[in-house]
Amino acid sequence: MRSRPGEKREEIGELVKAAVDAKPIHVPTRLRQIGHFATLRDSKQRLAAAQDAVAAVPDDVDLLGALGDAQLASDQAQQALRTYQRIVTLDQKSELGYARLADVSAVIGDAAGAVAVLRRGLEAVPGSKLLRQRLACSRAR
Repeated sequence: MRSRPGEKREEIGELVKAAVDAKPIHVPTRLRQIGHFATLRDSKQRLAAAQDAVAAVPDDVDLLGALGDAQLASDQAQQALRTYQRIVTLDQKSELGYARLADVSAVIGDAAGAVAVLRRGLEAVPGSKLLRQRLACSRAR
């Protein structure tokens, strides 16, 4: 018997869902589920999975990052902004948190806010090559 196109993806989705159901607070499994929906370009399911994951493990910065990314993919930039602000509040040394927060600030048209976020990030993480590069790029625009 031949497999139909897409059958593998459905099977993977079912396996990941079963793993999430078995261990609802296991962060890597939650991230895999969110990533699965991102691969399928299913922004609704991706957002729902990310929201469920954050509801189960509210202060995990990796899950919050995945939620912010899902919100951006669903054209919810303001919600993503709040999510990335929460990441920076929870982990003041999160280079990626500051970078994402600056990116979203720029997306919503707040270039000055993006620069301010990057400067604040460099104060918190002075050796950050990522934040220095982003700041240099923002000045070049």
